[in-house]
Amino acid sequence: MTTITTRKAADPNGREYDIHAWYLVRNGWEYWQTEPADEHGYAFGYVMGDACEWGSFNVNEIKEFLRISATGNELYELAPPATHYDSWEWKEN
Repeated sequence: MTTITTRKAADPNGREYDIHAWYLVRNGWEYWQTEPADEHGYAFGYVMGDACEWGSFNVNEIKEFLRISATGNELYELAPPATHYDSWEWKEN
């Protein structure tokens, strides 16, 4: 299998994003990283928690709260982001 670094997903409006990583933290929140993290660990992405919203987060700060994460080829083991009111779909890179 070819090694990948991102996987492309489309939101319900058809906008496409490169997913760099997925994180699930202990409180059940999911972080879908859509941009590479900077040198300080700050990244941008879609956060699914009490509300679903776009924002920045620090990858280094959430690591101590992780249940599980996925990057690269591991992203093929996941369903795309989905909430009770909308769902995304995977696109092939």
